[in-house]
Amino acid sequence: MTSSVQKTASEQEIELVELDLIQMGPLGDTLADFEDQTINVFGGIEGERVVARIYRYRRRKQRIISAMVETVLRPSEHRVPTPCPYYGPCSGCQWQHVSYEHQLALKQEAVAAQLREFQSLAGVTVSPTMPAPERFNYRNHARFTVRFGGQLGFSNRITRHFARVDECMLMGAKINEAITELQDKAGETSNLSVRVGTNTGDRLIQPTFQNSDIALASGQKHYHENLLGRDFKVASPSFFQVNTAQAENLVNLVKERLELSGNETVVDAYAGVGVFAILLAPYVARAIAIE
Repeated sequence: MTSSVQKTASEQEIELVELDLIQMGPLGDTLADFEDQTINVFGGIEGERVVARIYRYRRRKQRIISAMVETVLRPSEHRVPTPCPYYGPCSGCQWQHVSYEHQLALKQEAVAAQLREFQSLAGVTVSPTMPAPERFNYRNHARFTVRFGGQLGFSNRITRHFARVDECMLMGAKINEAITELQDKAGETSNLSVRVGTNTGDRLIQPTFQNSDIALASGQKHYHENLLGRDFKVASPSFFQVNTAQAENLVNLVKERLELSGNETVVDAYAGVGVFAILLAPYVARAIAIE
């Protein structure tokens, strides 16, 4: 159900509507019916009624309608205050307005919903989501957009507006240190990446900067990380789990659930640097990593 909201003369370029949020969608946003279609709504929770701003745009030659919550008329019991000052303008954290306990339940249901799409997997039991050791300051990898002569930030995926970010609550301390040092100095590039070894303190910054005002080393081809006592050399473009502590928990969980006897062959598909193959290899007859 939708209804239009009266706009003043100064708001003629802003399209606001009331929406009933149906459920969580596959992209992590809520879904709502609008103009004979189902659209994604950022910042909502299923069951809520909200006033949302409509955004119409083209992407990959398709006309897309999305929305962002402006005002909550009927809040969910799972709604909590958002701790980050950039929430909204920066669309990176979709669920800061959702209690962590409900986030875990939503993730469990998201996996179950995907399995139900396949008849052979419909009866598979999905275990409760394992809470992360840290809810904030855990990420070991950040990719920043650089705009306006060297400002670091992120581009909102709906509005496409740039949001300058001076500290990110998701990033580890050494990444936030890099933001402080690089902010307003990184005009040589339009994008940059910072990766850190949570357990080693190693840091990689790409690309190479020539600005003499930047005190941090940059242009490293790889960095080192340690998982469960094993050293990994991670190349700049390589995939690696962004939550180091939770990755260690995940490896231990997989090992426990597999109940390995030592005679098995383990295949690590889409292996990245081979975390699972390497860490499970001592407990199986053969480990194969495919990337």
